[in-house]
Amino acid sequence: MIESGLAPGERVIVDDLQPAIEGMALAPRRDVALEARLTAQALGEVTSGERQ
Repeated sequence: MIESGLAPGERVIVDDLQPAIEGMALAPRRDVALEARLTAQALGEVTSGERQ
């Protein structure tokens, strides 16, 4: 869990079994569904599939 230290616009790698290494070329892609779930969780909202 990331609680602090990210600035607006910074990205976090959330998948792939191989770890990212500084200087390594990445092919970033946006996961809109994951963003929505994380935003809802951060706001304390229950998303589908979660229990209250």
